[in-house]
Amino acid sequence: MKQLSNNKCILFLFALFFISGLNAQTSSTYERDWRTDRQKIKIISYNIMDGFSNGSDKDRIARFTAWVKEQSPDVLALNELCGFTEAKLKELAASYGHPYAAIVKENGYPVGLTSKTPIKVVDRKIDGYGHGCYIAKS
Repeated sequence: MKQLSNNKCILFLFALFFISGLNAQTSSTYERDWRTDRQKIKIISYNIMDGFSNGSDKDRIARFTAWVKEQSPDVLALNELCGFTEAKLKELAASYGHPYAAIVKENGYPVGLTSKTPIKVVDRKIDGYGHGCYIAKS
């Protein structure tokens, strides 16, 4: 009788884990932090190296765009946006699904942010920073 109870218990635990696994796979695409119950966001920092050769390296731009689409970050920070204006950055960002972009320029190596949600630049710092710094809200 005790062996039968243990088997039922094991079967019940297996079913419980199986059902909870199915539930996790069908839940929202946004993960929540278990400690704070806040939504997690995905942030990627990427150095595009000399502005994709000042925009002439079309193959690298295409591979980059495909990779960013695959990664699907909420916010993307970009370094070495040489030759970029904010309008050009917004055009690139739109190609991978980010409708918002902001840029900081300094010493010929501008940096920028793109995002799925609006970016509110609170402050831009240049002095004392190698490429510049944002204080922003998204």
